Amino acid sequence: MRRRCSERSRGRPPAGCGGSTCGPGAGPTTRSCPSPGTTRRCPVGDHAASERRGHRVDLRTGLTVDTADGARLHTDVVRPAGSGRYPAVLLRTPYGTGSHLREAVGWATRGWVAVLQDVRGRFSSTGAWDPWNGSEGPDGLATLRWITDQPWCDGRVIAYGGSYAAHCAVELATTAAGPAGAADDLRALVGVVACVPALSTAHTIREPTGVPRLLAHAWFWPSHGDTPLPRGPVLDAILAAEPDLLRHLPVVDLPARLGVDLPSFAGRWSTSRPQPLLSPARPGAVLPPLLCVGGQFDAYADAAVELWRAWPTADAALLFGAWSHDLGLAARPRNGDLPLAPGHRVPVGRFVAGWAESVLTRRPGRGRRWAAAVQGTDDWAWGAGDLTAEPLELPLREPVPTWFDCDPDVPHPAALGTVDVVVELARPDCSVAETSALTEDLTLLGAPRVTLAGLAATTVDGRPVAAGTALDWMIRLAVVAPDGRAVQLGHAAARTADPAVAVDLPPLAHRIPAGHRLAVGVSGHLFPVHPRDPQDGSDPLTATTLRPLRRQVGQVGLTVPRTHPGSAHGPATEAIGALT
Repeated sequence: MRRRCSERSRGRPPAGCGGSTCGPGAGPTTRSCPSPGTTRRCPVGDHAASERRGHRVDLRTGLTVDTADGARLHTDVVRPAGSGRYPAVLLRTPYGTGSHLREAVGWATRGWVAVLQDVRGRFSSTGAWDPWNGSEGPDGLATLRWITDQPWCDGRVIAYGGSYAAHCAVELATTAAGPAGAADDLRALVGVVACVPALSTAHTIREPTGVPRLLAHAWFWPSHGDTPLPRGPVLDAILAAEPDLLRHLPVVDLPARLGVDLPSFAGRWSTSRPQPLLSPARPGAVLPPLLCVGGQFDAYADAAVELWRAWPTADAALLFGAWSHDLGLAARPRNGDLPLAPGHRVPVGRFVAGWAESVLTRRPGRGRRWAAAVQGTDDWAWGAGDLTAEPLELPLREPVPTWFDCDPDVPHPAALGTVDVVVELARPDCSVAETSALTEDLTLLGAPRVTLAGLAATTVDGRPVAAGTALDWMIRLAVVAPDGRAVQLGHAAARTADPAVAVDLPPLAHRIPAGHRLAVGVSGHLFPVHPRDPQDGSDPLTATTLRPLRRQVGQVGLTVPRTHPGSAHGPATEAIGALT
């Protein structure tokens, strides 16, 4: 079944974005915390699990960590019952500590203390909620020091989390290694786990090329921006009654159209991806080992690989699975129109816990290593070093048509995830270039690159567009089966006034069978994942008028990342074993 643009997919954070659970015991159900300030045994159902692991569990809720500037951070602690000192895991979240209680119990049954905390300005924590703007590092450092001062902590802490909570974990690590940190902080922080990381505002609402993501920001900010408590799925609710809602102009005034007070909505667009990604460490400071868990169908797939590559420590592991932002915790038999192979159904929580336990017992310095589920097979690929592949340039036929009409009033539609896009590729507002049928299987591992040349535009009556007019060029990559089905593998966007441009698509791991073809579709829009291009060179976010154009694509090139012959292939157990 086709996924429409109102459903979760690459390009838009799914419902509950940032609440991704990645610890032991994580699952599709959650529980509420007990009353603040109380201590309580875990429920009977969790006793069974705890007894299998040898630990009963105590919950302490409504604790407070005070920051240097006076904020009070609501904190819950779930630990093995009785006396004793244990390693701790720290998860800081904007989605409420109660949503992570089940996984916290899972950690405690394994002999860990799980510390859950509402980030500044959310739920029961005081201060201003200003996501991705610098508070998570200092707040995390204050909490790390609070944890190591507690009688139940043995002095070892792992920071972990999914989505925004992954950002919190990374910011804690870089702050501990920066000027504000101390040697004792890095001795205490023995590992970082970042699952489906949302690393910055720009990573969530702009493409790597800078093109804005409309659907992502229009969904997340009305639900969670400028408020201590979630408002609920505001965009989804109104879209159900008004399907043309995202056509509102100008885009920056969308909150007024929604009827929600969002004073920082427009300003958030003024962002770009941080360079460098990680803050420099102070001399002699070494970051702890990293486990990065990415999803090939996640909106932030590229961010996971980027973080893993940027981690300046000779101990960094990447698990790149066949799941989306929920890490596969919602049992589903398919990803879009592709079946989910049995060998790709990995218990992420147990793997994360196993990696954490290995960090406590092994010496750091295992190097950079990776494992990726290969779509189209039941296997995984894995290796050491970078996620490198042999670039293979695939010849493409001449794009058809060379010229096409591009009308913002009837924008080329986005299709989300690995779904059949044969209808989209057949539209007259799209130029398509295809390879010949492959003569042998081809396994891709990494980010495909598409190059466009001979780009031009005229008005509908044939007048040339003014020199220097920047236009959006949207790219879709699909695999075409012998029966004509065309399953989308990914999409990307670029904005340029030049006659040529090169664009990297999100990373993937996919085996293309012999007899299939690869197709590159080029259009002027992928709406509503991206805002409509006014096509006069003005900013799509502030434009109030749109005009149609005729567009030209002279040449299309495709370079794919072929699996390096040095990588191993086999079942999940072997791949995951190589990471721990």
